[in-house]
Amino acid sequence: MCTCKVSVIVAIYNVEKYLERCLESLINQRLRELEIILIDDGSTDDSPEICDKYAEKDNRIIVVHKKNQGLGMARNSGLELAKGEYVVFVDSDDFIEKNAYWEMYEAISSENAEMLITNYYEYDTKNDTIKELRTIHNSRIAMDEQVKKIACQMVGANPLDREADDIGMSVWKNMYSRKFIEENHIRFCSEREYVSEDAIFQLMIIPKMKKILLSTNCYYYYCNNERQSLSSTFRESKFEEYKKLYKKEYELLQKEEII
Repeated sequence: MCTCKVSVIVAIYNVEKYLERCLESLINQRLRELEIILIDDGSTDDSPEICDKYAEKDNRIIVVHKKNQGLGMARNSGLELAKGEYVVFVDSDDFIEKNAYWEMYEAISSENAEMLITNYYEYDTKNDTIKELRTIHNSRIAMDEQVKKIACQMVGANPLDREADDIGMSVWKNMYSRKFIEENHIRFCSEREYVSEDAIFQLMIIPKMKKILLSTNCYYYYCNNERQSLSSTFRESKFEEYKKLYKKEYELLQKEEII
């Protein structure tokens, strides 16, 4: 019988410079009942060797080497292997607090919630500075109509509502019930299809939830590593890509009768 409490899914692509920092933060978690699933998405640097090295010294680590298909598909590969009660997603150039999964697990399991959303830190690697991003203003439990409001806030907070939380769509600051993901057959789309695979995932899963826990605590360090992301690079096609995304977001919210 699996006694794993949390499955940590890490999609990895050419992050040799930051990968050990990430992995050290995972293997040194206070919560020991983890499985750490490393999906090497066809890296061409030393990332695959780093993954294998860590797997040799920690038997909680599972490594999968696969051809490059993008972040969304890599996370799906991790979900296929996951056995924990809960699932978290970590970007391989970020890192987390030592007590993160202990405290998050205690919170979500005690409330039997399907999802936990937290605040996070923004870490500037170059200048070694940290900023708390407290987009959730009050710790609370959301149910029923409040869950629908959270789904809308994933797209954007009402600018006229000064008390609204700017929750954002990123999955890496959250913890999810793995059973709930599987029962509802939720998987990521490819960022090559929609410019934000996180937004689509959130809007597929959140409207189906009955209970969400929101916490003002910060655990995750989102790192400014001069990363090249789809949102930070110029492309002539960007306008059309975001128009396609917003149309899909509207379609998902409409399907759940939220708007």
